[in-house]
Amino acid sequence: MQAYLNLVRAGIGPGCLSLPYAFSNAGPWLAPLLLVVITVMVYANMRILVYLRHKLQDRAGTTVAVRTLGDIGNAAGGSGCRSAVEAALVLMELGICTVYFEFISTNVAAVVGDSSVKQRQIIMAMLIPVLGGLALIRNMKTLAPLSGIANGAMATGLAVIVYFSVYHMVSFAPQGHGNHTHSNSTPQPPGLAPEARSMAIPAGGTKLPLFVGVVIYSFEGCGAILPIENALAKPEQFGTLCTTVFATFFTIYLLIGGVGFLSFEFNDPNLPENDKGSISAVISHYYADVPGKDGAVLDIVNILLAFAVALTYPVQFYAAIEVLEQKVGLSDHPAHSDGEQPMSLIPRSRGRQLKSAGFRLVIVLCTFAVAASVPKLGPMIALFGALFGGSIELILPPALYLLSNVGAGKRSMLAVNWGLLLVGVIAVVAGTISAASELAAKPTNRTNDTLPNISLDSFGPYSTDDGGSDGWLGLL
Repeated sequence: MQAYLNLVRAGIGPGCLSLPYAFSNAGPWLAPLLLVVITVMVYANMRILVYLRHKLQDRAGTTVAVRTLGDIGNAAGGSGCRSAVEAALVLMELGICTVYFEFISTNVAAVVGDSSVKQRQIIMAMLIPVLGGLALIRNMKTLAPLSGIANGAMATGLAVIVYFSVYHMVSFAPQGHGNHTHSNSTPQPPGLAPEARSMAIPAGGTKLPLFVGVVIYSFEGCGAILPIENALAKPEQFGTLCTTVFATFFTIYLLIGGVGFLSFEFNDPNLPENDKGSISAVISHYYADVPGKDGAVLDIVNILLAFAVALTYPVQFYAAIEVLEQKVGLSDHPAHSDGEQPMSLIPRSRGRQLKSAGFRLVIVLCTFAVAASVPKLGPMIALFGALFGGSIELILPPALYLLSNVGAGKRSMLAVNWGLLLVGVIAVVAGTISAASELAAKPTNRTNDTLPNISLDSFGPYSTDDGGSDGWLGLL
């Protein structure tokens, strides 16, 4: 049960808040279908990866440990393959850290009420000392409590977002772009956002790769598969565990992505382009000036989610910086050699400590610089998801299986892995090109504007005579 909870917690992160944006690029019927396909592919690749680890461990015997993805790369293709795998892992983790700068600034800007690029860049700059300080933490035992707090804050924020989305969907009947009011004298039935009522594929299917990239990014918890499988007291139970975890992922992703997309209109010309990648920021713009408790609660949720992501930053940063510091001779541990695990610590002088701290801060500044230069949360998540996440989750497992030659003579397994590899390469290339094009495109709307206010009449029986409103809190 603990292994199940750890894997689910690892897979429920900021990427979930971009799933409604992903659904808006695929449409109401194609999005769930593609989500099934991607979930099955990632699940199959994780099963292949664990199977491959055991086969390579049997081949290596007891002299060499095959426990991490880097170890698998080394056992399958030598030191060059290990370096390539570790490079992919570092880029993926630093890509996630870059998105965190973007996500935090997006949510804080929604609270401030200014979603302009300049405002968000200012917020990112203010985050440097905070995230830089967290990045200096070197002990995983210190990071563990922060990760626990972040998980609790993220779960609470997601629960409120889902509840608020459902409330909005069943309480309001959209009457076209930017108009979510209805008359008390002529009651309107609850309705879906306009694009959710259309069966057409958005943009003629040209933005489907964006959906793929965001969904792949959401499976960021796959990095915990190997460590947790290694720690299982009964490894033979991994198959059931993995199946249950991915079923849970699919259910949660479908719920968050589907409900958010069905409730809010992502194609509204007044919705700031910068905020579409975070459903919490989208909701805040819909309810920006509604009196009463709703706006305050949404502000708290945005801050809570930003706080959760900030605490998660050093956890993601740790995996990347450990590899980079080994490469430049600043790690506490000696470098890996032929897959052997480091057993001792390297004494740290004052000079090495300062060099290490400076190196870490430089890497943090690099993630800030990338985020500040391209402040588009949704397309950025799609780019890093497709390019880096796709490489790890869709390409590496079948590629390493084929390279290792453990499936020699097993035609069905070879066919499956060649098929997964081909589809994975297509998804990564298409997703990367589409996301890069979206990042390069000029915004089509006014990034400083917010949506027209929701009329107080929309709250019907929840409105109060003095103009205030208990809003959705009145349902509790």
